[in-house]
Parts: sequence; structure tokens; C-alpha cells
Amino acid sequence: MIRIAIIEGEIPGQAPGYIVHIGPNLVGLIVAGRASPEPLVFATRLLRMEHAQDSPHLVRFKQAYARQQRYWLTAAVLTPLGEPLLNRPHRVGKTKIKFRLASEISGENNIDRIVLARPESRRAHLN
Repeated sequence: MIRIAIIEGEIPGQAPGYIVHIGPNLVGLIVAGRASPEPLVFATRLLRMEHAQDSPHLVRFKQAYARQQRYWLTAAVLTPLGEPLLNRPHRVGKTKIKFRLASEISGENNIDRIVLARPESRRAHLN
């Protein structure tokens, strides 16, 4: 029921990097019969990962995913030393992820369209 998308490419007004978009898998909700004919209201989480152009992290993740075709989604906090502390008992195994380019996103009903909005305009929708 959870959809993960990683959107790469230039987004005007934002530093180089990519966006991780976590939200509902609308197709999965419909197939599972959990979507009603009423308008859907849902929340998504956007995380902007700013990095140097030569950062290897996303490249390594994509290579590992290409080999394994699966990954784990889990919460983490940073220790005082800056090391991640993973919440392994509550991790969720995933086999699908959507890799997209920002330039591919168009259309009013595109679920990833929010990543193209300026951060301050995204917050305005919450008030």
C-alpha cells in the first residue's frame, strides 16, 4: 500500500540532488478494495536529498536494487556520533520502487507533481 518514488533531475530553485517521495499506492488501494468512490485524502512525505554531483549513494542503491529487486523501508534516528540507528523490528520489505526524472512529470493528476512545487507553496497547502 506504500509507494516509493525517487525523482532525479533539475528542479528549478533547488540545489542538485533528488527527492524521495513516500505516499500511498493508489492502484494498490483500488485493487485491495480500500478506495471508495468518495474523494481520497492522503498524506505524502517528501525528503530532498541534496548532494554533490559525484555522490555515490544513490548510484549504489540503484545498483543493489537492480541485483536484488528488493529493499527494506525502516525508520532511523541519528546517534550523537552521527551514525544511523535503524528500527529493524518495524521494517517493511518492498519490491517496487519508481525511479523517475523530474522532466517526465507532467499533468494535473500526476501523483509526483508535488515535487515540482516550491517548498514554501507545499507548506501552504497544509494550513
